This record gives sequence, C-alpha cells and structure tokens, in this order.
Amino acid sequence: MNNQDILMVLPKNTIHTPNEMSQDWEIDKDGGGITIYTKNKLLGYADWRNRKDFGFSRPAINIQLLDSEQEMNVFEALISRLATAYEMMPSRYPLYIRLPQQHTSLIAQAARMGFIPYFGEWKESSKENSENDWKKITEQLRHDYPATQFAV
Repeated sequence: MNNQDILMVLPKNTIHTPNEMSQDWEIDKDGGGITIYTKNKLLGYADWRNRKDFGFSRPAINIQLLDSEQEMNVFEALISRLATAYEMMPSRYPLYIRLPQQHTSLIAQAARMGFIPYFGEWKESSKENSENDWKKITEQLRHDYPATQFAV
C-alpha cells in the first residue's frame, strides 16, 4: 500500500457518548480542538479542519497521536469527543476523517467506532481508485485481523 490517505465517514448519530479515558489522563479543550496528556506528557491532539476534499470547505477530523503505546485508546477518546460535539452542531454533512492507507490499526479502530469507507471521488482520488484502495485495505485488514482471532 502507498502513503496516500483514504477517507472514512461517520454516519450521523453513530457515537452517542464519549469513550472512557484512563484515570491518569487529563483533557484540555480549546476553541480549536482537544488535547489529552498525562503527567505533562502530550498523548494526542485532534480538531476539525476545514478541507476542500469534495470541492467545497467542510470539516474533517485532523488527529495527531504522539504515544504509540496508548495510540488506540487516545484515538478513541479524541474521536468520540469530537464526534459527539460535532453532532450538536447544525450540519448537513457527516463527519469524516482522513487516515493513511498503511495505518491499518487506526482504520480498524475507526471502523469499530462506526466509521465507514468512502468509495467515491474526492480531491485526491477518483471513484475507481478509491474502490481499488479499499479492496487492498480490506485484504490487509483480513490479514492483520483474522476472524479466528475473535473466535470463542
């Protein structure tokens, strides 16, 4: 897989409450986004950025994760808080996120949270290329997360 981003969309009213956070985490909300840190160590930051991926300006999630050991939990905590805040704002468009194709663990986590693949045309990809990218990603996810891993 290449270094290009893919898009995932969160259908409206998918995440109803923010996810739990570790007790030693602190959260800082400012007008632009949310920061999570622990003992003065920055774990991650997320905000909305107006992007023109569809030819007009619309908010997309921008995220920076700085602690690889807690990456999935920080991702979930940040995204769930942004998603619940976004639902309170009037918007006719669902929230979306850009993720690197090669970061299958974040893609899998986003899917568990309710994000779905975007198969259409956008600024950096044709409809056909988006569909082909998602075929490759799906195969990689099947490889990385085999169904037998979840068998009881």
